Order: sequence, then structure tokens, then C-alpha cells
Amino acid sequence: VKTWMSTFDSICTWYGVTCKNLDNDGNDGHNNVFQQDSVKVVTSLDLSLNNLEGTMPSEINLLTHLSILNLSNNALEGRIPADLSGLGLLETLNLEGNNLNGSIPDIFCDNGASILVDVDIECNCC
Repeated sequence: VKTWMSTFDSICTWYGVTCKNLDNDGNDGHNNVFQQDSVKVVTSLDLSLNNLEGTMPSEINLLTHLSILNLSNNALEGRIPADLSGLGLLETLNLEGNNLNGSIPDIFCDNGASILVDVDIECNCC
């Protein structure tokens, strides 16, 4: 998978995605998934082990109802978007097994003031 947004399959057919009572609004999955109004009510997103490449899109912060985010064991690289700290309902974050670099926002470290219950990030900087 070269990029997250290049799939032609419906989002609801992706491994780790469960759709429930979402209005498709005629979208066939060819558009940026983060631009859909219905995606904003996603509460859990597990895209682990999907061979995702590239950087984490900052648009993840649009998933304001997200409580679980698992992007582990992919080929993601670059920095963790600081915007993730704005996900006020996020309780579980798993980013292990990627090629992320740079500093990790303080909110995700054990000593940060976070509501995160479960954090799994490979780093030496917390």
C-alpha cells in the first residue's frame, strides 16, 4: 500500500474497520477518507499490520470521537503529528513497529498530563 488514501475499496471493507449505521453519502471510497462527515464519528481505528507507508496524516485529528488508535507494525515514518494531542477522547494509542522519528509530543509520554490509558510507542525520549 503506497498511501492510505489510494484504495478503491469501500472503507467498510478495510481490515480493522467496522462500519455501523454510517451514511455513505454516495461515496465510493475514491476520496480522502478524512473528508467524509461520517468518518468523524469513528471511535476505534485498527489499521495494524496493513503495510501502510508514508507519514501519518495530520487529518487524523478530525476523528474527534476516536478512543482507540492502533497503527502498529506498518512502515509509517516521519513524526507523530502533534495534532493527535487534540483527540480528547483517545484512551489507547499503539504506534509500535513503525519507523517514526523525531520527538514525541509530551502528552503521549508517561509523565505527560494525558487521559491515555494505554500507550505503546517505541521511543527513548519519554
